[in-house]
Amino acid sequence: MRLTRKILVIIGFIALAFLLVYFFEIQITGRNVSEDKCIDSDGGVVYYIKGTTYGRYGLGTWVNKTDICSYSRLTEYSCAEKGVLMPNFISTTDYICPNGCSNGACLCVEDSECPENYVCKEKECTLIQIPEKEEKNETIQPIPMPPAEKSFFRAIFDNVKNFFKKVFGR
Repeated sequence: MRLTRKILVIIGFIALAFLLVYFFEIQITGRNVSEDKCIDSDGGVVYYIKGTTYGRYGLGTWVNKTDICSYSRLTEYSCAEKGVLMPNFISTTDYICPNGCSNGACLCVEDSECPENYVCKEKECTLIQIPEKEEKNETIQPIPMPPAEKSFFRAIFDNVKNFFKKVFGR
């Protein structure tokens, strides 16, 4: 009987600690981290455009990861596919660039290697000016990346919360 009571007290203290970390994080940052979504500035797995991805990485910390080259090998960061076990996580893809790699993107030789609205200019895919519309003057702008915040405790809290939901059905 005493052992069961001790276990319940310990579980209560752990739950209280996680709740305090959760509310403390919201007060410090001014925003609810659970509302964040993974964002990739180059739109996904795009080898010929350097991008920065904001999302959960490793143990669940929110970070910015920028595509990077190592000789001809490109490490491309993107948002993990929907439906995976952990939402908003960053996925990593290694790719060997056929024409070499520089500054976080594969080098191009012809326009067909570049995404839509880009042309191959001096071995880099460069954004072209989109023809002006009568009502608006639009060009494609990179997605602004929110600042990375450390939320290791938030990820732990989410995992513990999901565990208790599964165990107690609430």
